[in-house]
Amino acid sequence: MFKKQILKLKHGKRLIGAGLLGLMLMGSITAFAGNTKDRYYSATVGASGYSTPVRSKLDYTSSYILHEGDRAVYAGVYSGGVNYSANGSSYYVAVGTSSYLPNYVRENGKSSCCLRLTPAPAGSCYLHGWWSPDSI
Repeated sequence: MFKKQILKLKHGKRLIGAGLLGLMLMGSITAFAGNTKDRYYSATVGASGYSTPVRSKLDYTSSYILHEGDRAVYAGVYSGGVNYSANGSSYYVAVGTSSYLPNYVRENGKSSCCLRLTPAPAGSCYLHGWWSPDSI
């Protein structure tokens, strides 16, 4: 009954159309929200380095790292044991700096990743900082 009354109104169909358009736009905005919450990592490591816990990767953006600790690292973006860093290797990240890490995780149909951090220069050290699989 109420539906018929709205459709009979002069602008009823336009009102419904505008409402549906608004709902579709809101849905598309939330669909592109990546996993951008930074998580803390911390580890005392040897020369072989450290892998962060695996996290969901929700979009095609670069991963992000804010690195702290005793020394710089080479950071690679991995999924299922494969390096998907866009440069084919790893990125140098100095102590106290942040970096975006371009990668092809989602382009290869993967939905999660981790960072592999190798001390530079190699050796025992304490690594810590913040990272996220997606960026803004």
